Amino acid sequence: MHTLITELAEFASQLNAEDIPLSVFKRVRLQHMHIAGLIHHVPTDGPWKSLRKMSAKRGRAVLVGGGTAPVRSAVQIHAARIAWTDQADHLLGGVTGIGAVTAAWAEAKGHSVGDVLVATVAANEVAGRIGASLLLGSNHGLCAGWVHAVAAAVAAGKMAKIGPEKMSHAIALALAGAGPLPRSVVAGAGRASAVSLAVASGVEAYQQAAAGVRSSLSMLEAPGGVLETSCWLPLKHAFTGLGEVWLTETIAFPRWPGPVVWHSTYDAVNEVLERHIKAADKRLRADQVDQIVVRVPAPGIALDQWMERHGLRDSTSLGHAVRHGIGALVVDHSLGAEQLNEVGWEDRRLAYGKIASKVRIEHDISLTLELMGHMVDTVAPLIGGVTEGEWKWLAEKVRRPEVAWPSVSFTDVRNLVQHRPDKWIKTLRYASRNLSDSRLSEWQVRLGANVEVSTTRGGTWPERRNIPVDGPGWSWKSTKNAVLERHPSFASGGLHQANALLSADADDDANAWLLQLID
Repeated sequence: MHTLITELAEFASQLNAEDIPLSVFKRVRLQHMHIAGLIHHVPTDGPWKSLRKMSAKRGRAVLVGGGTAPVRSAVQIHAARIAWTDQADHLLGGVTGIGAVTAAWAEAKGHSVGDVLVATVAANEVAGRIGASLLLGSNHGLCAGWVHAVAAAVAAGKMAKIGPEKMSHAIALALAGAGPLPRSVVAGAGRASAVSLAVASGVEAYQQAAAGVRSSLSMLEAPGGVLETSCWLPLKHAFTGLGEVWLTETIAFPRWPGPVVWHSTYDAVNEVLERHIKAADKRLRADQVDQIVVRVPAPGIALDQWMERHGLRDSTSLGHAVRHGIGALVVDHSLGAEQLNEVGWEDRRLAYGKIASKVRIEHDISLTLELMGHMVDTVAPLIGGVTEGEWKWLAEKVRRPEVAWPSVSFTDVRNLVQHRPDKWIKTLRYASRNLSDSRLSEWQVRLGANVEVSTTRGGTWPERRNIPVDGPGWSWKSTKNAVLERHPSFASGGLHQANALLSADADDDANAWLLQLID
């Protein structure tokens, strides 16, 4: 039986190190370093503490902080810690790293570093394609439980060297046991638990498949299947180009917590604060801020409106609530490291709110059109073949009140006409249907921001960003150094030790390497 799932499983099962380009290996090595760095910056208290108490005391998987646990428990504990930070790596199809990396770690005993890296690449490519096929919908990023579960199932199955048939059922069981995670949970205190459960379900799916449990192998494309029921318009060409074009090359390593749609905004605000120090030789005080105007593309408007309606304001939702996230940047900058720890959370939260009330979020149609144009230029095959009628149907979907997609104002019409969206539609209609014809190496996260910070003294500080820091298109050297600096080995042993971990020989013992990486 040939289905999308069997095709993905055959690719994952048969993938070898010799098939993978060096550029992909570079990214996936940094992916492990990024995850390891994040996991060390998590407080000792949290849901992972309870998970560890619930787990058996011993198992084959090593744990951060010492000790071991059964594979499923270790994956769930580590996934919860990473998800709590809200800074997991992401690629074009979503957040694959939490499931892929933690599952590969858990099965590292008896394997080489090369095995871990190849398993992670396989998980990125398979889970990423599933996420990419569902991009035209509301369940992206951390909300896509299918991506977390499949990434974990593929990585664990690849480490265990299960064949194509069992890998097929591992993927199918992972899809059957997962689903969308509510945005209200992902944007709040329940994020760590929700994501860790999705990842753990993927490991359990692999374990069941390895034991002989079976599932429907057509559940992706079948009527009533995942593609039909889980997005507005399935992008089935996402499953093409396996082994020829690599989604892993689009991995970004976030500098900030929260959805990537806000990262350019935070970069811009942070740059203004740094420029103020250079120009005035002192920090911009929070009480000197008169107004902050932020202009973002359409996805940012939709997310901002959703957060404003639901009013999530706990400490773990700051990265999603851009107004309060900006408040945190400004207030914490104003306090400085020497005073920050002396101010309690409640007082800081109130101060964040005062700045948030001065933030105005506006739609910048030029940024929306730049995002759309870049997608047509680089990944046209992903959305190739979509007809004008389907685009109109999609437009009706995004105009629904709960989606909060901005409407085009009269002043936007000229800008819209100049970009000739009719040409884009024609290009997409006749585009190749194979991702191998895309230009993924040129892909950038074109979610920019125009920011203006006005002060009570009458000054205005503008800053424009087209792409977030440390994403595709950013300097590789800058990206690598930023990731290494987040890892404790950089602080304790310098850049040399961190680089040594990053460039470990593929034949080295994976468990020994892992102990250095996470201990």
